[in-house]
Amino acid sequence: MLTDVETLTTIFVFSLIAILLIKDRKKIERQGILFIRRSSFAKDFIESFGKKHSGIINKLAIIAVVISFILMFVGIKYLVTMAMKNILRPVGYTPTPSVGLVLPTFSPICKPPYVICVPPLYWLIVILVVVSFHESMHGFIAAASKIKIKSVGYAFLAILPAAFVEPDEKKFKKVSEFTKLKVYAGGSFGNIISALLFFLLLIAIGKAFTIFFEPVGVAFDVINGTPAYYASLTGYLISINNASTKTVDDFIAFMNTTKPNQTISILTSDGMFNLTLAEHPDKHGKGFIGITNFREVYSLKNDYQYLKKHEKHMIGAFSWLYGLLNWIFFINIAVAIFNMLPVKPLDGGLMIESLLKILKIKNAEKISNWISYLVLITLLVSVFSPIF
Repeated sequence: MLTDVETLTTIFVFSLIAILLIKDRKKIERQGILFIRRSSFAKDFIESFGKKHSGIINKLAIIAVVISFILMFVGIKYLVTMAMKNILRPVGYTPTPSVGLVLPTFSPICKPPYVICVPPLYWLIVILVVVSFHESMHGFIAAASKIKIKSVGYAFLAILPAAFVEPDEKKFKKVSEFTKLKVYAGGSFGNIISALLFFLLLIAIGKAFTIFFEPVGVAFDVINGTPAYYASLTGYLISINNASTKTVDDFIAFMNTTKPNQTISILTSDGMFNLTLAEHPDKHGKGFIGITNFREVYSLKNDYQYLKKHEKHMIGAFSWLYGLLNWIFFINIAVAIFNMLPVKPLDGGLMIESLLKILKIKNAEKISNWISYLVLITLLVSVFSPIF
């Protein structure tokens, strides 16, 4: 039911965006498939906020520079590791692309190797949050550094939403390299701030959920040709040999005490089942039921049974919101790291050039270009080597 509501809501939201774009078409600039809408209100807000709080923003900008170089190191280490694994292919390792495009899909099954599939409404909200924090922080630091903001607004590359903060290029070229460093670092720092905020929201939603609900069992999928398959095991796990298995941790802890050929009694929501364990394919000497994809089943606590008729919708709403916050957290972190790769025109590549100039390295621009080429080659190898 929630999926149907989500689909209808997604169609409504995208239709509303299309209507607003058509209605506002006289103020929209079109450059090929790029549609740009500049906002004087957003520009005024970013400039006034940045100037008013310039002291604390400039202090945060220094922290942003440090964090951004840490993110750069993490990104390079990840790329090199993935490239080496994909080329050398150690035993048991499946070649995997290092990055993928985040695209919307209505399909519950999505396994393209170069695509990270996100439900459409999630995707729209996530992209808007990510680009808003990213670009706003660029703008705040620029304004705090007395760099005039030329324009602010949103854009659509076909259906891909984006936002932009455009500083005055002439003014920007005249500022110190350290100031440039702070402005470049702002975007990824904004994403890290966003990730932390939504991580705290994730914790809060999780705590709120446990106020109303408690685990009552573990749902699972049966693997063909295993003891669970031949015993026709159904329902969700409640206990095994009278030991509670209402959480995944309970189940794993019990299974670690079992041995192959041991007979057990399993109580599920569908009744009692008896079966003899096989040997676990990955854990020598441990018992194996033959189930996978464990997830906890929740029900309202006794104090909230008066909400029973709304239970399904409440769980669905909590799950939807938790999923959204997870995606926002994950994509913010991913964008923050990717943006810090020392590849021009990414902010990381521009930061390397500014750093080399601060250190008075000769041919700083040339060296930064070569670093960009080297990292770009590593990126391409880590992404496309699984094909070969």
